[in-house]
Amino acid sequence: AIALPEGITTLSDNLFYNTGLTSFVIPESVTRVEFAALAGTKITTIHIPANVEFIGDAAFYGCTNMTGITFADGDKPLELGTLENTKAADGLFCGTKLATFTVPNRVIQIGAYAFHNQTSLTTVTMGADCQLTDIGRYAFAVESGTSKLTSLTLGPNVKNILAYAFYKSKVTNTLTIPKSVERIEDRAFQSANIKQLIFEAGGTAPLTMEGKYTFSGNANLT
Repeated sequence: AIALPEGITTLSDNLFYNTGLTSFVIPESVTRVEFAALAGTKITTIHIPANVEFIGDAAFYGCTNMTGITFADGDKPLELGTLENTKAADGLFCGTKLATFTVPNRVIQIGAYAFHNQTSLTTVTMGADCQLTDIGRYAFAVESGTSKLTSLTLGPNVKNILAYAFYKSKVTNTLTIPKSVERIEDRAFQSANIKQLIFEAGGTAPLTMEGKYTFSGNANLT
């Protein structure tokens, strides 16, 4: 384990990449965890302090022993990865063994490929006060292996569900699209396991289905 002094504000790119760290404490003063900062380490759990506002792509990529993550409550908006990421290999949590993920209320975006090919994940939950607006391309898609994601609750502030976001996941028997959603891109829910699809009434903004095959391949959808 390594203990860094308080006062540090940034964990820089590739800081401990591919080291043998088995545990790590992020100082309370840190505001940014940059690209691949802890990627490839042997940490099992990590705690995200309240001051952290940004966790970069690949920050925990390849942490194959990682089974838990906790977040301190806070008021600062938090970005998990970037929407601009174009590489599956740079997914924030790719290769971890997280089984459940409750999106902290202060998270405003989940970046592209964040949980790509995450075959241990069973449940993703967003609470009534969740501020998440954007779910990136391929964020929860499974292209290699079989998805175990069967339980999904979308938060009340989600606006954009980008292409392939839940591609080939086994999303849920019933999926509710909140009234806040304004855009769902192509193949976002293709080949999931949706049996009932509900669009929440009362939305004030238009909803755009952008692209093709958005809900195709859901053979049990009636």
